[in-house]
Amino acid sequence: MFGWFKREKKEDSNKVHKVFYCIMSKHSDKLLDAEGGEANSNAIIWKENDGENQQWTIKEVGGGWHRIKNKSTKQYLTVAGHNEGAKLCIRNGVQGDKNQLFKLY
Repeated sequence: MFGWFKREKKEDSNKVHKVFYCIMSKHSDKLLDAEGGEANSNAIIWKENDGENQQWTIKEVGGGWHRIKNKSTKQYLTVAGHNEGAKLCIRNGVQGDKNQLFKLY
C-alpha cells in the first residue's frame, strides 16, 4: 500500500505553480524513487534523501486517471508489462499509453 504527501518545495516557473509529491510505501516508510535519477530507469523504493528523483507531479487526465511524472527525469511512471508482478519503470510519455495511467484512491 502506498500513501502520498505534498513535498513542501514548490516551484514558480513563469507564474505556473507546481506542487511535487512524494509517494511513500506504508510497509517500509520508504519513497518511490527513479533509480539514480536517470532517464529510462527502474522505479524503486528507497529511503528518503530529499532528491528530485523522489519527487513527482500528479496530473489528472480524465475519467479519474492520472499520469505521474518524475521531477528529475521528466519521465512518467510506467508499468512494464500487463501481467501480475509487472515491474514499474520510468519512461517517456506516450499519448494514450494505458500503462502510464493510474487511479488514486
